[in-house]
Amino acid sequence: MFQANQPVNAAQPMNAAQNVAPVFTMNESLAAEAGVSDFVVNGGPYGCTILKAKYIKAKSTGSDGLEISVITDDELKANYLNIYFRKITGESIKSGKAMLSAIMYLTGVPALTSVQEDGEFFAPELEGQKLGLFLQKSFYKKQGGGEGTNFDITMPFQTGSLLTAEEAMQGKQAETISSMIAEYRDK
Repeated sequence: MFQANQPVNAAQPMNAAQNVAPVFTMNESLAAEAGVSDFVVNGGPYGCTILKAKYIKAKSTGSDGLEISVITDDELKANYLNIYFRKITGESIKSGKAMLSAIMYLTGVPALTSVQEDGEFFAPELEGQKLGLFLQKSFYKKQGGGEGTNFDITMPFQTGSLLTAEEAMQGKQAETISSMIAEYRDK
């Protein structure tokens, strides 16, 4: 049973049956929102605005990356969208560089800089940029037991046209995102 660590304030309403102050009071407007998440819970295509693009270092490998946080057009948040672009040895990670280059192409950002804020480093050029992101949901085993979920960017695209960077560069029709939607499965 829950026990408060602080003395009961005499001004708080008392529960007459138990002669104790309530620990929690029901909120009808919040009750109607039960089960609704503020975060992306399903994989697939999302129109997004980049909120933060923070430089990171992988704990296990020491690789350099960029951690992107977004809010979708439906006001859902997705954090920890990591793109690793350089190994600890300085060698490039081709898939990560390609992903970052595609995001930059689609947002019209020619180069990224690094700005320090509160001991962390950010790429301010990406903050506020709008684009589409196809997110892959995957499951993993947590260290303490149980299962967790993770999201990865599998393909950036233009939100209106659904064109990927390659399709836009080559003047092709938008086919990739439609195909990905049709074939999508969580991993």
